[in-house]
Amino acid sequence: MMKKSSDLYGFEAGDLNSIAKQISHALDIELEFRSSDFLGDYYRHNINNIAAISLHTNIFDFGEEIREPEFAEYPLLLYVLQSESISTIQAKLLAAFGSNIQLLRRADHSPDS
Repeated sequence: MMKKSSDLYGFEAGDLNSIAKQISHALDIELEFRSSDFLGDYYRHNINNIAAISLHTNIFDFGEEIREPEFAEYPLLLYVLQSESISTIQAKLLAAFGSNIQLLRRADHSPDS
C-alpha cells in the first residue's frame, strides 16, 4: 500500500472563488462550494471516502478567530488530506500558482491510517 500524506498550502493573495476555479483547472477536479455555520464558506472535492481537498479562508466566518494562527499571513488555506498522489498534486499547484502558493506543512500517514 502506498504512503499517504496530507499537505497544508497557503495563498498569499486572491479570493476564495477565483482561487477555487484555478485549483479546479490545475488539478482537473470539480471543487464543490459548501457553506457551514461552523466552517463558513469553503470548497471541497472528495477523492475517496478518506482523501479530500478543501479550500478555506483562514478566518472563521463566525468571528475573528484564525483557523491556522501560525500561518495568519495567509488569507486562504488549501488542505490536501490523506492523498497518495501528494507529489503530483504539489507539482500541479506550484506550476499553476508559482510564488502565490506556499507549502506550509506536510504530514505523512502510516499505510493503515
